[in-house]
Amino acid sequence: MLGALLVVALIRFGLTAVAAFWAVQRLVSLFPTTLDLSTWYVGVSFFTLGAVAMLAAYACYTAVGTKRWAEAIG
Repeated sequence: MLGALLVVALIRFGLTAVAAFWAVQRLVSLFPTTLDLSTWYVGVSFFTLGAVAMLAAYACYTAVGTKRWAEAIG
């Protein structure tokens, strides 16, 4: 199933999207991820999810460039 998703992403979006997908999938599967605040590894989960969110925000900022955010959205 994952291989088929990678092939579809490669054909539709290109190699950069597949590399980003692979990196995020690897990061999330390598570290334990939970939203349960009572577990001892919740800090690692927040770090992992925060790293993914920061990379996504940077990618969005880079894609938009110097345009104003309102112009880019609408």
